[in-house]
Amino acid sequence: MIETNGDITDKSLQELEASFQELEEEYLKPFFLEKSSHRSPPPAQIIDERKILQNAVEERKTVTKCLSTACPCGANCERLFSASEVIEARENFRLMSWSEQHSFIIGKLQTFMRVAEQAVSARSSKLRERQKFDYFINADRPVCRTMFLFYHGESIDRLKRRQNYLLETGTLPPDHGNKGKTPKHACKLKDKNLAKIFIENFTATHGLPDPGRDLRAEKGRLKVYLPTVMNYRFVRVRTVFLG
Repeated sequence: MIETNGDITDKSLQELEASFQELEEEYLKPFFLEKSSHRSPPPAQIIDERKILQNAVEERKTVTKCLSTACPCGANCERLFSASEVIEARENFRLMSWSEQHSFIIGKLQTFMRVAEQAVSARSSKLRERQKFDYFINADRPVCRTMFLFYHGESIDRLKRRQNYLLETGTLPPDHGNKGKTPKHACKLKDKNLAKIFIENFTATHGLPDPGRDLRAEKGRLKVYLPTVMNYRFVRVRTVFLG
């Protein structure tokens, strides 16, 4: 503690500045150690980057080979696209979640669907309407089913299942298989309470109140912030090694 006896002198200001500098270095030291430890990527990261590069090269080879081969339908669908467009479309579709892919394909199938002539059902004597699908990438680019599947990187089996789902259920999204069930990885109430207690204690020890808060009574909740150097990894390491 710096004693000033009510008088602020140059010496006291220098001592105060030095003390603040020591505190700053103490907080920033783990941060700089963490940054220096990541200057050279670990071997696992290098392997992942090589794998990603290899997959990109293989994907380009696959797309280039498909577009350089005549389409099986005989309508030359491959001439409607460039390699970069198909690669980007397949990557965008691959990055979607299962539910997003399902809704995307179902929406397109609903647009493609048309009612054909009536056919006699083998299981009954009644006539039934036969559903057929036309395939488009855009309104002015009709394609065959093979090219539509390749453009999105989709399989014929999943396409048929979604066609049947559209005919039987409609466009409503399917229920998740775990609906109404407790996930195996769900936290127990005891673990949630322990996590809450840890966060409250850690905040009380290291937290700093919001300097720009409204000091008037009942004007918003008090926000408490942690120092910027205390990221998730910093807190986790100190918790594991220092208890």
